[in-house]
Amino acid sequence: MKILAPTVSRQEAERVIRKALRRRFLVAAGKLKRMELIHVPFHAFRCHIQDKPENHVVIGVADALEGQYAATLRKYSEVPEDAEVQLPPAQLDPDAVFDLVVDHVRWLMIQGKLFRIHGGELRECAYAEPLAYPFWVGYVKRGERYNIQVVDAISGERTGPQLRRLLLLAVRLLAEQEA
Repeated sequence: MKILAPTVSRQEAERVIRKALRRRFLVAAGKLKRMELIHVPFHAFRCHIQDKPENHVVIGVADALEGQYAATLRKYSEVPEDAEVQLPPAQLDPDAVFDLVVDHVRWLMIQGKLFRIHGGELRECAYAEPLAYPFWVGYVKRGERYNIQVVDAISGERTGPQLRRLLLLAVRLLAEQEA
């Protein structure tokens, strides 16, 4: 499995989360208590798109835990092979998420968000490899409850509710794995 290296430091991720918490009402926001780096298993597919003058290759990925989240990757680097990472076991095989990736790539083509392609044709999507994608998870305490805030450890952007749910599942699977 290819393990992607985070490009966003813990301090940068904390800054992103603290900035988001400051935007909320001070009482309702809570306090950031802890941060950890968690890798989530994804299946990567190499998708070939033919446009009139040239061909493009896009790496489409889908999560291997629920099969609910798809994205495309651009540049990334790998961690050294001896690095220890928190990684829950994959729950789905590549066949289970293939259609999700193809639909995601087609939707991006329709919107013109891939290489400014309008009217290109998706020729082929083939399984490339499993990979582990890094996320910073911040545990925010508000009263007696905890909430999580998630920052993509490669782009540095806060994620939405769909990825928070995926990371909650990853945290639960890691806890079960340790027990």
